[in-house]
Amino acid sequence: MIRKDRKFYVSLAVHELVLRELQRDPERVRRLGMKAAAELWPKVGGLSKQLVAEWYRSLERRDWNRVRRYLTAEDEISVEMRNLAPFTGVVDQDERRKALDQVYAEAKYVEA
Repeated sequence: MIRKDRKFYVSLAVHELVLRELQRDPERVRRLGMKAAAELWPKVGGLSKQLVAEWYRSLERRDWNRVRRYLTAEDEISVEMRNLAPFTGVVDQDERRKALDQVYAEAKYVEA
């Protein structure tokens, strides 16, 4: 069961912005994502390493359907993938802040 807490909605909002950028300029998102995944790879272990490798492979193959799913789907694997998403620098910080402010204002999540 996926816990739809504040972290869930914050992550989803940020990754929806990444999806928007992917639609605008897929090659830029691909390049930045692969670079960040390669930098993250040696810093993680276990399942995290597998998730980072999956991001890299999906971007490398230009598997846009899979990337879109990981960015916005609410299934367990997509939620886990977003926890290690390698999209540093893809989203403008002002846009990110606006999205986060909206999540906090809506407060549709339940804190434990």
